[in-house]
Amino acid sequence: MKHLFEDEESGGFYVYNGQFKGAMLIAGFIPKAADELNWIYCISQRSPALVKHNKLIMAD
Repeated sequence: MKHLFEDEESGGFYVYNGQFKGAMLIAGFIPKAADELNWIYCISQRSPALVKHNKLIMAD
């Protein structure tokens, strides 16, 4: 998901790993293993953010 922010054609921006981790915690997402460098989350493909992103890709 972090790369979705970077890849957006209109206004994409780089997100540091720590920033993303903090935002996910604030949003209520708990990582599978918080002691790992890159955290993994249980997020559905039907998440509204992913559905919007996939629709943008399909339109291209």
